[in-house]
Amino acid sequence: MKTALAGVPWLPADVVAELYTLVLRDGAELFYTSLDVDINYGGETYLSQAFNLERGPIKTSVGSEVDDVELTIYPHQADTIEGLSFPRFVLNGGLDGAWLTIHRARQSRVTHLFKGMVTDAGADLTQLKLTVSAPISLLNIDMPRNKFSPGCIWSVYDTGCGLSRAAYAVNGTVSAGSNTRRIFCNLTQADGYFDLGKVEFSSGANAGAVRSIRDYTNRRASHLLRGLTWLYNLPRIAR
Repeated sequence: MKTALAGVPWLPADVVAELYTLVLRDGAELFYTSLDVDINYGGETYLSQAFNLERGPIKTSVGSEVDDVELTIYPHQADTIEGLSFPRFVLNGGLDGAWLTIHRARQSRVTHLFKGMVTDAGADLTQLKLTVSAPISLLNIDMPRNKFSPGCIWSVYDTGCGLSRAAYAVNGTVSAGSNTRRIFCNLTQADGYFDLGKVEFSSGANAGAVRSIRDYTNRRASHLLRGLTWLYNLPRIAR
């Protein structure tokens, strides 16, 4: 819905200017105008010489259709955003998730035209192309983010799982008779305790090597190399 605000009294009666308020993800606010002189409005200075701009049409419709506004910006080489040129700032993702508000200013009133989030941004040496989508586009996000399923959506020991790998580490020593496919060790856990786990060599010729454990029985883990070992238990939890 368009709302009328106090105008800019010093503007000539036949002059129309657009005011662009850009709010970055870090909260920084940038103010620009399509007019050829700066505009002081609402306690902020809207800069006029930062770039030339072409704006696509703003469509108003009834329903839940998402409105997009296309902007093509031709920046001046000397102007920057947070110390970077406009193209470099855009290519670095500086406008990802930024919010843009567009007002139309006249002598008698200022009208709110559009507010949306930058959903697509591209740049080359001469121009920037932005797509700004109305807030209703946020309804396209799948909710809830995490869904119930037969298996766990996380991997064991990742940040979502929350288990500490170190808490399930066991220190052991390789025993005589070991070879490249089977290692005899001094561990005494029950059969299967280390199945599908990992073994890491911490010293000797194989120091730093990590191998998977196919199966484990009392004092035996297969598919391992010789050396001092750390074995990680993968607890039988939903994955």
